[in-house]
Amino acid sequence: MAAYNVRARFDANRVLEVEASSLIAASAPQPTLLVDVRFGWEYERDRIGDSALLPLSELRSEAGVEQLRALMAQVQRETGQQPEVVLYCERGVRSARAQQYLAEVSIETSSLAGGIRAWRQEVSAERDAEVLTANRLF
Repeated sequence: MAAYNVRARFDANRVLEVEASSLIAASAPQPTLLVDVRFGWEYERDRIGDSALLPLSELRSEAGVEQLRALMAQVQRETGQQPEVVLYCERGVRSARAQQYLAEVSIETSSLAGGIRAWRQEVSAERDAEVLTANRLF
């Protein structure tokens, strides 16, 4: 997680978070895979560009973990680099849970602090494609 200013939030558990402004401001040397862990209906209502959908309930299964690994491999094939993975939800609670679970199965990720709500304070839906392309976000 060296590409962005990732901070650890120490509450009951250690959660690695990245701020939306950090994702937007930096042209990362590594590609970043954005994964939405909300429900499908939430994803249809609003999402960050063409980010992947992998609901938390699915992600907590072996098949969900394999799906995430396949997404990571796809980005690596397209870019030639291992992507960083940033999970997001509405406000950051579910993505923090997902980040903790994935750490238990040895997949390093971070959670978008404040979720898509924080992202929308920085970037309108109309500018998603422009911002994602400029910052190597998938």
